[in-house]
Amino acid sequence: MAFCRECGTQIADDDMFCPNCGTPREDIPEQPDNDYSEPSQDSNGAPKQKIRLDKGAIENKLGSVKSAVTSRQKPGWIKIALICAAAIVVALILIFAFAKGGGKAYQAPIKTTLNVLTKKQFNKSGMKTILQTLPPDVLEYLLDQENCDDIDELLDDNEDMYEDMEDELEDYKITYEMKDSKQLKKKEVRDLEEKYEDYYDVDMKIDDGYTTKVKLKADDGDGDKQKTTMEITTIKVKGKWYLDYSSFGSIMSF
Repeated sequence: MAFCRECGTQIADDDMFCPNCGTPREDIPEQPDNDYSEPSQDSNGAPKQKIRLDKGAIENKLGSVKSAVTSRQKPGWIKIALICAAAIVVALILIFAFAKGGGKAYQAPIKTTLNVLTKKQFNKSGMKTILQTLPPDVLEYLLDQENCDDIDELLDDNEDMYEDMEDELEDYKITYEMKDSKQLKKKEVRDLEEKYEDYYDVDMKIDDGYTTKVKLKADDGDGDKQKTTMEITTIKVKGKWYLDYSSFGSIMSF
């Protein structure tokens, strides 16, 4: 009984190479003149033909078998490496997008409101978009104060308000620029909650908050230029970002 010199697998006596890795066994006796057997006679007394082995062909065959066995034993490390590389690329893209501002969801209500102003959408649709940047509890408070059932009724009753805005800003080009943002401390968030409860009778849990500096400019093209820098606060309520009511008033009074 023999054992493979490469992997140690047991090799049967009649096997010429390892059944596991294909390595030729070392104890195969050399055949003189590449003869498989000496000529002999068959049962009829006729001489048998001498069989000659092609040593090169055998070595090529053994090499092919060994390659096939080895390839089956290789782990799919190439596939694993490609998957890992793809995951790293996706992670880097997400990190880069966040760093460039793609992750600043807390600024979305500010942009929504200011885009209405810069595009001069002083109509019912534009004002409705702005009002919807307020937390639902605050919006409900406003409706109660005005004795309105919904936003549409509120806007119909105050149509002259946004018509006046349109008249005042008709000749002005309004632009804005978002500057630095700062996350509110826990105490500042709690103070905001108390403010809503004390001033507006709104019991609302605020999960997070940010204050963002915004530069606003208005230019009528005839030398009348106005500019101001304001700090606008956004708050996170039930997983969504809204404008703080005080900040909402500051923007609308610009």
